[in-house]
Amino acid sequence: MSAGTGALAVAFAGGLPVTVYADKVEVTGVSVTPGITPGGVPRPALVAQADKAVVTGACVTSTAHLPAIGATTVSIKLDRGDIGSVSVQPGAVKARKVTAGGAGLTTPDQSEEKNIGLFTVTAGHVTAEGVTAEPQAFAVGTVTVHVVDIKVSTGTRGCTPDWAMAVPKRTSSGEKDQQ
Repeated sequence: MSAGTGALAVAFAGGLPVTVYADKVEVTGVSVTPGITPGGVPRPALVAQADKAVVTGACVTSTAHLPAIGATTVSIKLDRGDIGSVSVQPGAVKARKVTAGGAGLTTPDQSEEKNIGLFTVTAGHVTAEGVTAEPQAFAVGTVTVHVVDIKVSTGTRGCTPDWAMAVPKRTSSGEKDQQ
């Protein structure tokens, strides 16, 4: 698929190995709660939720090993993505710069019958730049993307953090920007 203008709205959830690179991620209504992974052997995990996120200069890449075909990689590059209601079980996450505002900490009510012992860290908004994330699991509501380029290829070569120079930026009139 080649790059296009306009918007594309999708909703998805996944457990496949995915790597996300983004120039900038802005989220609002953030909450992070400790828990345990479902199924199999329980392991400690964090669950992060956000009411809304805006991702700019992003690329999502995933490789699956298919019978008879071998490694097949899907790379989705986008100039901007507007995301409604996202839930992520973070794996490895790195960012060059992170700022947060409106932070808080809540604990559940404790009683002799019910001793949960968990807490929730909240933030009104969080902005991260130079992000690389490998979520263990995720669920995303509606995603509206602007200027998208989707590639499917054999092999394991997908996005890299320096891919951003290749994203076709658009001017306000919809024409390719001559950079």
